[in-house]
Amino acid sequence: MSYDFFVYGSEAIGHDDVATRITNIRGLSFDPAESGPSEDHTWGFLVRRGIRRSYSFTVEGPFPDSGEDMDDRQASPAVLGIRYRYDISVEGGGSAAEIPHAWAFAKKLAKAASGVALDAQTDGTWPEPKSPPLTSYEEYYKDLSIGGESLETQWYFLQSEVPGKLAQTYLDVCRELFPSALPTNYRSYLGGRPWEHQENDNSFLEALQINKMPWLRATGSGIVTNLGFSGLGAGTDVPSKIGSISLTMRTHRLLDPDSLASFRRFFLALAERSNSFFASAEVTRSRLTPESVKQTEEASSQVDRGKWRGLPAHPVWWSYFGTPYVELVRPHLSGRHQQIDGSLFHSYGETPQNRDEIAEILPGRRTHWLPEDLTAVYDFCLPQQPIASTIPSQLTVAK
Repeated sequence: MSYDFFVYGSEAIGHDDVATRITNIRGLSFDPAESGPSEDHTWGFLVRRGIRRSYSFTVEGPFPDSGEDMDDRQASPAVLGIRYRYDISVEGGGSAAEIPHAWAFAKKLAKAASGVALDAQTDGTWPEPKSPPLTSYEEYYKDLSIGGESLETQWYFLQSEVPGKLAQTYLDVCRELFPSALPTNYRSYLGGRPWEHQENDNSFLEALQINKMPWLRATGSGIVTNLGFSGLGAGTDVPSKIGSISLTMRTHRLLDPDSLASFRRFFLALAERSNSFFASAEVTRSRLTPESVKQTEEASSQVDRGKWRGLPAHPVWWSYFGTPYVELVRPHLSGRHQQIDGSLFHSYGETPQNRDEIAEILPGRRTHWLPEDLTAVYDFCLPQQPIASTIPSQLTVAK
């Protein structure tokens, strides 16, 4: 059985040109008696290699071929207008050691023919196929590796309680404690064009004021992959009393104790300076389905149509409770907690913990981390999200 390669190209390479290319490669040669042009403008070469001039491979062409049998992925590197095919084979009696030499020549021929070389056995392609442009969905999830974990962090606050210039406060806290969270490449919706002139704070503040969408999307740098801002500007057309900030990063970047300590200071400082009534940091996981579809756990969104829905139903690694919730949740928290100027910080471990890991350490194998009347399940597929039966009176203005 032969080992075959195909070259598809837009150029017809002549006999003499190919002969020169063969002899220019150290160790390769051919016998004119075994090679040559034919009457239909094609040619063939039996290529030999080494001092003993042992058989290496054969190459034939050019044959008229538009490349219709190639799939789009294989054809993507080639110049449009494929017209010819060249066949390179290591025949069944040849040595497997000659296959790399045949593939090397196929790539050189593909370059000369302005085309692409294919390995018929493995579907390997040279040049490597260019990936198609990412869809907005793929762009958003490109940083989530299969089997990987992300840390989704959110801060919630009443807009009526927001300090005068919370957006500037956010920038200041970032520069002071966690520069990776400074927003760049911000846009008004997923997949939208980035905002122009992103070189200073004023451009970000202006974007928040002019933005008419519920969220202003952005990216951070290095450790931070996604950012979202809602309710920090006056421009949105969606009425809401609740403002929020979201941040996504890869959990493995937080395994360093110094990075973790820095992020914790940032998490708490932003919660305090924004007067957040609730903030959370939770681990979400991604996996690959049998249908090769990437799926991720959804981080809970506790706001629906501008209304506060209640606390998340599943346990989260870090949680920060402002005054409205402190006394309601304190008796039920089983992790470590710390009182901070009337607020409460709660943690289920020194390093990021996912939902299953937290469930294993809940006392008495409880299925809930807080009373059910304080929580609201999040289901991305529901047209309207459920609302907790008990919500602090301070927050019912948004109910």
